[in-house]
Amino acid sequence: MARPVTDGLAVKIVNVIVFIFFLGSNVYSVVYPGTPYKSTYLMPATFGLYVWILIVLLLLGTVIFQFFDAGYEPVVDGVGWRFAISELPMRSGSASSTTATTS
Repeated sequence: MARPVTDGLAVKIVNVIVFIFFLGSNVYSVVYPGTPYKSTYLMPATFGLYVWILIVLLLLGTVIFQFFDAGYEPVVDGVGWRFAISELPMRSGSASSTTATTS
């Protein structure tokens, strides 16, 4: 039996908004020319950064999959609000690190 579209609608909408914010902030950090870049002794190889493409595609698949009947139970019931909550430490940490001043 098909579930109504409004079943778990709040979680679905928040998941879409969080994904758009996640994608936008990652694109902004790469494209924005004023981003400070520090060279360190421990830098991953350039191809190691391409794993983010896989992560973004898998998250996009999850956001799309939640709107199908088969995706309701694993995404809306299983993951629920944890997807949105998992983004809070990433975004708040990046904002606080850029406001630090040196004396």
